[in-house]
This record gives sequence, C-alpha cells and structure tokens, in this order.
Amino acid sequence: RFTQAGQWLAAGRRDEAWAALMAVADDDDASPTRRVMRDRANLALAEQALSEGRGEQAGEHFRRVHSPGPYASRALLGLGWSHLLSNKRHDPPRPLAGCQYATSRLH
Repeated sequence: RFTQAGQWLAAGRRDEAWAALMAVADDDDASPTRRVMRDRANLALAEQALSEGRGEQAGEHFRRVHSPGPYASRALLGLGWSHLLSNKRHDPPRPLAGCQYATSRLH
C-alpha cells in the first residue's frame, strides 16, 4: 500500500494516496517492521499536509512518528515547521511518540 500511495501521489491522485497512507498509518500491528511502516506513512502524510499548508494536521502526523527511530530526525524537523506554519509560537510543540529524551527534559 505504501508504494502504491507514492505512485498515486506522483500521478496526482491525492485522495487515493491519502487513504492508502492512512490505512498503513493506522495499522495496529506491534511488530517492528509494521512500526517502521507506520512511521514512514505518518511522515509521508505529515510532509504532504505541510506542503499543502495544513500545519495542524502535519503536526499530528509528525508526532505519531516514534523516537528513537530511523525517521525521528525528519519528523522532529517537520514538527518545528508545522508548529511555525500553525502560528502557535506561544505553545511549545509536544514531543514525538515514545520520545524518552524529550519528555525527560520537559519535567
């Protein structure tokens, strides 16, 4: 589904791509492989929302990416951009899913 979603995005079929990515992002399988796929899907959804100017929605997907993990750095950078785009400069962004470092620094 993830590969197909990328092809649909490239072909301009945004709604179909979005639905396919959401299906991957919402998968509740706890295996490490599925977790990585969920993170990739959430990152793709977030970056698409960010490119469309939807900062709030992008932030929600960026926050679903696990940290530590292979996509945590991109998600954290994107979370900052989504925060700025949403004009919430007075509110600090919430940490990424499972981010132990960030949550320990907040308390």
